Amino acid sequence: MKITYEVSDYLKENFPDSGFMLRNIGYDKEPDYTDEAFAKGLTWREGNPDAKPTWSEIKDDFMVKYNEVNALIPARVGRKRAYPEIVEQLDMMYHDKKDGTTTWEDAIQSIKDDNPKP
Repeated sequence: MKITYEVSDYLKENFPDSGFMLRNIGYDKEPDYTDEAFAKGLTWREGNPDAKPTWSEIKDDFMVKYNEVNALIPARVGRKRAYPEIVEQLDMMYHDKKDGTTTWEDAIQSIKDDNPKP
């Protein structure tokens, strides 16, 4: 499961038929580029059906999605760390079915309760 939302995700979603390459577009901080820096870091494949976007053109729309998806990071990371290994979950499910218990459901619900989505 992908945890963060980045410029490359936005470009893939909004320009699905366009090839591109990003360079020097950092992933460790909130995006805040100048049009010049963005243009320098975005190589747009020749023959793309869409015009190469500028940062000014995509910034507002990108930031809405960026903030929406990245607000879920604490819950996603917490859940990912807390979930038992798949083998262990399958064993819980087997025993639940065999014994008529809800061990697996209880364990998963507890993790979700401890790591709520905003």
